[in-house]
Amino acid sequence: MKAHNGLKLIAFIILAGLLVITAFANTALIYSFILFCVFASLHYLRRQFKPEKISAKEFAELEEKFEKYTKWIDLASIVFVLIEASIIYFIFSSIKDSFFTLPATVLFASNPQGELFLAGFLIALGTSGWIIEFLVNLVFGKKYWQYYYNTEYVKMQTRKVYHWISIISLIIAMPVLFIGFQSHASISSEGIYLNTGLDLETKYYSWNEIQQIEKHSGQEQEFYVVRFENGKKWNTSNEKWNQEQTIVMNYISARSQKMIKD
Repeated sequence: MKAHNGLKLIAFIILAGLLVITAFANTALIYSFILFCVFASLHYLRRQFKPEKISAKEFAELEEKFEKYTKWIDLASIVFVLIEASIIYFIFSSIKDSFFTLPATVLFASNPQGELFLAGFLIALGTSGWIIEFLVNLVFGKKYWQYYYNTEYVKMQTRKVYHWISIISLIIAMPVLFIGFQSHASISSEGIYLNTGLDLETKYYSWNEIQQIEKHSGQEQEFYVVRFENGKKWNTSNEKWNQEQTIVMNYISARSQKMIKD
């Protein structure tokens, strides 16, 4: 019952924090909230997934044997996740590129890759832990984890926590991967062929269906929002064009006869 109430409290705090962030949209606030969630979660998880206790004598024996390896294994785990994510992303990107063929009438094209990297990272996050556990067991044996769970900076059964991280990461990765493979845009002299990733099929918009073009200056890059007559809008912040984005958007502006609004 206490665990259930604890989860409710964490869910309430996260929801409240998201509402505050949405209201103020402050970067410093966002990072502060993320840090708060991390530390609050660690505190809760340490209470709920306490390690199996071992005697001081046994801990001292295991510490003498494994202490010098723990930091290196933790560092190797982080590096392994990044390497695995990069490999998976490269595979997904190559597959998408191989199917991304353009008709001769297309003047500009965008083949976004952002969601593919995110999907690759989520899959790596959801699988790397099991690979690392297998390798550590192979080299050091299962006694290593008995020591690791009881170290001062861990103090919990990380395997049980990772079990849920793995499931959640892999579940989220599937729709992200679908969006990554679906999303693309191409522009011909007739109009725009667009799939934002959430559509089952590519949609065509003629020039007279464009209602408005807006230019936005983000913290890292400039992007555009194109609004269509049917109420749909297209945010170009994730696009990966085969030309300079300014050239592409100026062409859309000229053909649709809609001025770009700053």
